[in-house]
Formats: sequence, C-alpha cells, structure tokens
Amino acid sequence: MFSEFVKYIKSFESDSLIYILLHHNADPDALCAGEALKELILQNNKEIIVKLFGDGINFSAKRILSGLNIKVINNYPEDTPNCIITVDTANLSQLGKYQNLLKLTNVTKIIIDHHDENELLKIADITVHSQDLGSTCLLIAQLYEEMHLIPSSKVSTMLICGHLYDSRRFIYGATVETFRLMSNLIRHNGNYDQANEYLQNEMSLGEKIARLKSSRRLNYKLVDKTIIVTSKVSAFESSSARSLIGLGGDVVFVIAKKPNEIRGSARTKLHDILNMGEILSQLAEEFNAELNQHEEKFQCSGGGHKNAAGLNIRPEISNNQQKRLMERFIEISESIINSKTQSSEKN
Repeated sequence: MFSEFVKYIKSFESDSLIYILLHHNADPDALCAGEALKELILQNNKEIIVKLFGDGINFSAKRILSGLNIKVINNYPEDTPNCIITVDTANLSQLGKYQNLLKLTNVTKIIIDHHDENELLKIADITVHSQDLGSTCLLIAQLYEEMHLIPSSKVSTMLICGHLYDSRRFIYGATVETFRLMSNLIRHNGNYDQANEYLQNEMSLGEKIARLKSSRRLNYKLVDKTIIVTSKVSAFESSSARSLIGLGGDVVFVIAKKPNEIRGSARTKLHDILNMGEILSQLAEEFNAELNQHEEKFQCSGGGHKNAAGLNIRPEISNNQQKRLMERFIEISESIINSKTQSSEKN
C-alpha cells in the first residue's frame, strides 16, 4: 500500500509542483492530514513546491488552523501541477470548486483516504487506502514511518488532533496499531493535551439553536424497536445529527439547506447492522439518476463510515424533493433492518 507512494515521492525533482486537496468544509482530520503530508514531502525534499488547497474549513478545524498556523489556499490555481493528492476525500463533488483539477491529463493523481467507500480510487494512479485505523491522520503517521522520517512536534500534535476528532476520542477504530501509532506520535513530542484542547470548542449560539430546531422539527419511525429519525435545519447538520442520537435516536439523518446546496449528515449507534456510508452512497446514486433524467444539472454524492456519513446535492433541490430524500433514507434503513431481523429469526 505504501511502497508505490514512497517510491514516487522520492523520485521528485527540485521545483516539482504538488497540489494537496482537502474536501470542502474540511474537518480536523482532513486539515491536519493535509498539512502533515505537506511537511512530510518537504522534509524529504525542501526544493519541491507543495500547496495546500481547501474549499472552506469547518468550525471544529478553524481553531486548529490558527493555533498551529496552518495556511490553506482558497483561490483556484492557475498552474498545472506535476501531481495532485487528495486526502480524506471519498468522491469528486466533495472537492467543491477544485474537482475539475482531477480531470487534468498528464497529472499523477494520488488518493489517501480511510473511508469505506471511495469512488476516487477508480481514477487514481497511486492509492494509500485503509479503513482500519480510524483516521486519515494515522495513515500519514504510517507514511512517516515508511519513509523513515520523524515528524516534528507540531506535526505529531496535529496528527494526534486529527485522529482524536475522527475517532471520537477512540470510540471508533481502536486497535493495537492505532494505539501504537498514537504512542509514537507522543514519543515524538506530540502534545496530546494541546491536541485535545484544540477540539474543546464551546458551542456557538447558532449551533445551540440548530440543535434545538432539529429536535422540534424531527420525524421518527419505529422499526422493530429501532428508532429512525429525520430532521431539517439550516446549518450545523452534523452537530444536530449527533444531538438527536443523544436524545434517543438509533439512526438519524439531518439535512441542511445551504446556498445552492443541500447537505445531509447521518449517524447511527447500530453500525453492526447499518452502514451509513453505504446508505448515503446509494441515496446519492438514486437521486443523481432521478434528478438528472432530462438534464445533467445536479451533482449528488454521498459516503463515509459505518457510523457516520455525509451527503451533498448541488444545486439545492425543492422542498418536496428534500422531503422525498428523507423518506427514502427511512425506506432504505427500514429495508435493511427488516432483512437483518428476518435473517436472525431464521437462524
């Protein structure tokens, strides 16, 4: 998995140009993995030019951005790079305004990611992909080891930070290898306490209101003792989905209407039964076909992990279509639950 990447990176000549792309509304795992990868490439060869691009940073990542002095370019580049690397990105539309860069010819494309489903793997020249570690940041930590490089204290801290965020502080993906890599990062003077502090963001007034609205607007369906919840907000859909899980939902899907876009966030406690990444991938595929029957106007993408996933539709769809989106999520989830229940009863 790593050897081809390592060989390729070591082959770069001076003045080679590399673009690292984050998914839009980048979270701490994407931000920290992208910056740490940039530092790894430069540590191997300081003469290479590496630029980090991102179409927006989420609320949780903004404190890390300023605290660790990370610079993310938001403008569209004019030059053609030798290589493009995407980190923590599962599909093309997640790259926002930078997605057309992956359509460039004669440019090496590298995908580094840990999501269950990744459509970008089909167009990659080189892949570093594993679902086993719980974050893209720990994939980057492994790359440091494979290249026999020691990450700086700053890089070690950001890699710890990204993993703490995506693993929900070791709730998901806790393995022997995960703890080994985290231990090594601390050994390299990564500051665990500081990383944890960066993630202690006080909830804003807007986020509090969004959570309250999501609970007021929720609909639920009881399927064989499983509570499936849907709701709609105007912002903070991920936070709202987490809050509805805390209120008692077993499976939650919250959508938010953004300027020229619909975003969805799914969460579940039942990741041994339901895979949110697969469900939202199916939902995006269905709506992509349905919405573009007569004209290629909409871009629908979805995917993620078993317990948490996201969906994006651009441009925004009508209220009736949004309602249908939530209804279809319930239908798919209900079908899987009933199928698993029937199978269990037969056994």
